[in-house]
Amino acid sequence: MRLVECLQRTPIDQLKRIIQETGIEPAPGATEQSLADRLLDREWLHSMLAILSEEEWAALKVVVFNGGDQGITVELYHQIVNLLSGKRRKSPARAVEDLQNRGLIYPRTQNYRQVFFIPTDLLAVLGEILNRQMVDRIQLSTGETLRPTEPERDLVEDIHRFLAYLYKNEITLTQQGQVFRRHMRSLLDLLGMGTEDEESLVGRYPEPLGLLVGYALDRRLAMRVDGRLMPSPNLSDWLEQPMGEKQLDLFRYWQDRYFYQDLQTFLSVLRTVGLQWLSVSRLVAEVEPLINPSQRGSFLLRLKHHLSTFLAPMGLCDLGQTGPLEEPELACRVTPAGLAVLAGAAPDLPPGVPGQPALLLQATFEAILPRPVPPRVLWTMELIADLIRRTDRTLTYRLSRSSVYRGLKTGLSGDEMLSFLAEHSGTGLPQNVAFDLRTWAASFGQVYLQSVTLLRCASPILAQQVKASRRTARFVVGELSPTDLIVRESDYRELLENLEADGLMPRPGIDRPGDRPSDE
Repeated sequence: MRLVECLQRTPIDQLKRIIQETGIEPAPGATEQSLADRLLDREWLHSMLAILSEEEWAALKVVVFNGGDQGITVELYHQIVNLLSGKRRKSPARAVEDLQNRGLIYPRTQNYRQVFFIPTDLLAVLGEILNRQMVDRIQLSTGETLRPTEPERDLVEDIHRFLAYLYKNEITLTQQGQVFRRHMRSLLDLLGMGTEDEESLVGRYPEPLGLLVGYALDRRLAMRVDGRLMPSPNLSDWLEQPMGEKQLDLFRYWQDRYFYQDLQTFLSVLRTVGLQWLSVSRLVAEVEPLINPSQRGSFLLRLKHHLSTFLAPMGLCDLGQTGPLEEPELACRVTPAGLAVLAGAAPDLPPGVPGQPALLLQATFEAILPRPVPPRVLWTMELIADLIRRTDRTLTYRLSRSSVYRGLKTGLSGDEMLSFLAEHSGTGLPQNVAFDLRTWAASFGQVYLQSVTLLRCASPILAQQVKASRRTARFVVGELSPTDLIVRESDYRELLENLEADGLMPRPGIDRPGDRPSDE
């Protein structure tokens, strides 16, 4: 709810108190809009905040950082403020009453409980002001040594990798709807997560695999069908989306899946600090006293987990270490892409070096792909090759007979693979690679299974009668033996009628293997 809307719902007596406390002189006939314009003015708001007492400051921080526009229950508010202020003279109730009279905090009933909240537009201004006040205390100083670390994975690339695995493999599900352990271990290896012990894989998806599976199902990129997990028809359209849009959408899904007010507070501070490095432990020391007491002890651990498992691999922040090597402290900063995402926009990711080819194919059957990799190139390489190495600048894939076979099984032809490699390789198509790929592709389908419908006759004489009849001869497309004629299953009903018209008495239905004992 915006501030002007909130003021329009405020009783007239309370509006008079806000006017009296703030000294604002509203324009005639526009009381609420005048108050909102002044309260949202940063310069005027700074002067208002400068006269707050210590208790009022504590109360305001609790509602900003722990409640926001969603609200904080009155009971939780009192619990946190009492812990912050101890036995000071002004009670939490008096502090929040003063803030209401200044137009900074508002009450409402939510789910039959009384809550304190701050309108959305006012919260954005207050949050920025409070965040900037703590910036100097949490930023790394110029004298502190920083050791940047590279993320182990790229989750936007990994979602392509996961979906390509679904495309190449038939994945069956347990009765609980979870992937069987064999595929689970393969997926963990594919994502560079290693194989956890067997017991840890029961009933859960290790992170970030759980995020990827949930995202694919929620965005209808994958679907559960007849006990299998398989790609959906929506996948083709999704592949055409820019990587920046996928990055934003994956972040939004993470926010919905793991919404904690303290994590949102951290993201708000991160956005305010900008591209500067900050100390995670110092930020936690600032914010932790303001959050729900039941979450305080775990805040630092949860924050480190989400930074290393989700936010850094999503490309939204960089991580590093400060302090002694024996006891390092975690540092982080938002990336340019992260700033865009936190502002609700898809980042404009760099397209790479102008004129740089999408891949460099070598005679060793290895292909080096400079990052960022175009989505379609990444997808096709996942179908026809195996990822063997990744750095912050490149991905390295290897073509092999088995990887090409998996690609052929998805419907790609050998000619399509050769055309793709020739089009995107800056080193051309090495002769030995082209020769082997053609050889492998030519071997594909040399043996295959085919479903056949037989018209089985008790004797060769009956079979000859069927082949000679003007009514039934046209249905016979082949002969397996003197008594077994090949027909099309789609012709079943019409064939049955013509056999009866010829005076035969065919058994109704189509027997399947094992349906009934043979009459022979």
